[in-house]
Amino acid sequence: MDQPAKYRPTMSTVQEIRDANAKLPELQRFELMHLLHSQYESDELETAEMLADTMEGKNQIDAGQGIPLREARKLTRTWTTK
Repeated sequence: MDQPAKYRPTMSTVQEIRDANAKLPELQRFELMHLLHSQYESDELETAEMLADTMEGKNQIDAGQGIPLREARKLTRTWTTK
């Protein structure tokens, strides 16, 4: 006896995926980002740490603890030249 077909929506274009991603709750968007990134990243621990750092940074910005982009770029240059 055949199993009934399950409905599996498909997304054929990047735009459809972007539109669906925009509708996800924030945590699920980060989980999706992690999933996609992990397909190209061999070190899962590094990926998990980056995800945690990203969430922490977003929370800090939401709490008004961010800095202007121009200032962040200046700081980044000093970090990368040490």
